[in-house]
Amino acid sequence: MNVHDKNPEWRRLVAALALGLGVAACQDKPPETIARVTDDKQVAGQPTGPAGAIAGTAEEKMTQENDLTKRATAADTALAERVKAALGADPALKSLAVDVAASGNAVTLVGTADNPVNRDKASQIALTVQGVNSVENRIVIVRGS
Repeated sequence: MNVHDKNPEWRRLVAALALGLGVAACQDKPPETIARVTDDKQVAGQPTGPAGAIAGTAEEKMTQENDLTKRATAADTALAERVKAALGADPALKSLAVDVAASGNAVTLVGTADNPVNRDKASQIALTVQGVNSVENRIVIVRGS
């Protein structure tokens, strides 16, 4: 007979300790300390909150990520509008049905053109718009469009 069979209480003790450690591990951690940046510069790779404080709470980080997303979306929308305006300013292209989407500095053109010359011209004009680094041309040629 081994020692474990003589004293089954050790199993209860081990189970209680494991349960206690599990509950302790699930407890909320104290809030992170907020440090200040002394020279008003953002610490490389660290998002900052009001007055240059490094964001410490999850809520602050989510708010900052949402703000960055909103700014990126607004910048993409503005770039797409500038490209659309440039295409509309060209007499040969203003009658084309072309949608413009932007992501970062990349622009995607989607729609129809009546000939290959106008399709290619749309790409060339989009590349001349400030802020555009690349153009993906998905314009299809449809006779009589």
